[in-house]
Amino acid sequence: MKKIFVIVVLILALALTSCNKENPVSPAANQSLSKISLSLPMTNAPKNIALITGILSRSGYDTLKSNFIITNDSASCQFNNVPVGTWHLQVNAYDSSNALQYSGSADINVLPGEITTVSLTLNPVTGSIYIVVTWESNPVNLIRNSSFEFNGTPSLEGWAIFDTTWVKLVNEAPQVQGSWSLWLAPSVGPSIGGLAKTFITGQSGSNIYTLSFWERNVAVTAWGVITLNQIRNGQTIHYSSIRADTSLWTNFSITDTLNMLPADTIEVSLGNASIFYVPGKTSNIDSVSNGVLFDGISLIKNN
Repeated sequence: MKKIFVIVVLILALALTSCNKENPVSPAANQSLSKISLSLPMTNAPKNIALITGILSRSGYDTLKSNFIITNDSASCQFNNVPVGTWHLQVNAYDSSNALQYSGSADINVLPGEITTVSLTLNPVTGSIYIVVTWESNPVNLIRNSSFEFNGTPSLEGWAIFDTTWVKLVNEAPQVQGSWSLWLAPSVGPSIGGLAKTFITGQSGSNIYTLSFWERNVAVTAWGVITLNQIRNGQTIHYSSIRADTSLWTNFSITDTLNMLPADTIEVSLGNASIFYVPGKTSNIDSVSNGVLFDGISLIKNN
């Protein structure tokens, strides 16, 4: 009985991307999400296969379905924004008359940052196809202190704070980001308000970077701004930014291409764009009443 070995690769990606604009995740779905990509070599696949579908199902969630794009050498499909947890994967292969020829399924447990191998067999009329599923780990976050804490202890390590009066660590965070976040005050009088920066060196060449973060506004007159700057010889030669304006913890991201020289620096800047002052407990680190909160800052090099 002939066996055809097919590799299906599932890639987990927590960061959501957009091109120089906001890309919020619904507050109702504030959880880790993954992007699942399936790729099948078709060189030795049966010649009568004309359509392949992948189906993900899970109790309490919408069933996800994606058709493979088939070429001479491969077939691929993709699922975006898949919540972590246990899903049932089914792969079906049809002939040109839409008759089912091969089918197989397996339960897969989507866990962020882990590599797992799952096997399933597609049972055809003759022969069989053996599928191996592997998950690649998340890419490296270039920002070391991304959640303002280490082992549950609040920390500003790696962040430059220019006025500690307007920047505080707060015991509040989105569900997937530990316990602490960074609070930035609005501008008051001559002060520009809260501002925090971190710097990344050692990058070179032309690369695509994705900057993502969680943000929540504590007051309606405040909104967060995050900026990705490329610094050369002490000057900003390129930048992109997002304005985040939401009263619930929401994930945003921005994608940009940077042409870096070895001596260039990437600067990630967090700020409060409010021009108004809302009276309140600006020095209270546990129950802030205005300003903005940031957490889960991530900078990923995509290529």
